[in-house]
Amino acid sequence: MLSFPLKTCDLTTDWMEGLHTLTSTSFGEACAKACLESSSALRQAQKLVAKAKLSTDNEASQAVEALLNYYHILLRLEAPLGADARDRKVLSIQWRSAWDGAAKFKHHELGLEIAAVLFNLAAAFSARGALAQGADDVESVKAAARDFQLAAGALAEVESLSPHAALGEACTDDLSDGCLVALRELMLAQAQACVCTKAEADGMGGALRCKLMVGASKAYGRAAAALEALGLAGGRLEKLGGKRPGADFAAVAAARGSYYEACARWQAAQDAAEAGRGQNHKGDRRTGPSGQKWDSVVLSKLGEEDCSDASYDDAENQCSD
Repeated sequence: MLSFPLKTCDLTTDWMEGLHTLTSTSFGEACAKACLESSSALRQAQKLVAKAKLSTDNEASQAVEALLNYYHILLRLEAPLGADARDRKVLSIQWRSAWDGAAKFKHHELGLEIAAVLFNLAAAFSARGALAQGADDVESVKAAARDFQLAAGALAEVESLSPHAALGEACTDDLSDGCLVALRELMLAQAQACVCTKAEADGMGGALRCKLMVGASKAYGRAAAALEALGLAGGRLEKLGGKRPGADFAAVAAARGSYYEACARWQAAQDAAEAGRGQNHKGDRRTGPSGQKWDSVVLSKLGEEDCSDASYDDAENQCSD
């Protein structure tokens, strides 16, 4: 499974002084002094986020915890200070691109900090999901599906902030609408793939597994199309070699889409063959029920319903213990 890297920031970039100035001008010096007691906790949370790593499952889990804590702190700051931060421009917040450390963007709005933290939260979920998915036990696969789904949710939250529209086109391309959509589609596809794996491990019926695999194929197809359309300036979606932005991830997504389509067709053929054995013991083995050709049976099963969007939640409920 694929995961994506963290955005990085410089620990020497400290906007605590700007926050004190903003608080004192908005609410008075007495309030600003009282807030100083809480600024150390804010700074500590900021440092933990900046030092986050995703090499192991334990590191990814620690990163998730640190990012969630910092995110909730930022939300509490955004409500009383967000508008003043935009107007007074006293904060100095800077983040680098997830794929190109030389590409960085500085702004005075808390929205940039929130968007970057949400992006990194999605990256941490994607890393934890990718690391857990390699395990053999069913519970790990189930946890991986949930993490990929959470990663998609975090990316959707970043999309709702529209960083490029709100902060300007100079904002790094990893926060562009196209990149966020592509990564979200990829995370949803991987969540669907995990559900397929769990359904097989649980020995579920062929009809449900076929439906899940068709959904995974379509999800990977959407992800591949979105990744193929990406144009990240100065970076790729993964350091695998590729000459075009997103080419590596797009190729993997397209290949996995084809794989799940083939698996779905094979499963449909198996189901049709089983049904045919009960009805055509002495008939033409190339035909299915009612004399249909096997390829017609397979295609009809694949086209019974749209398995792309609703199938994940439905199937995940059926795959739960």
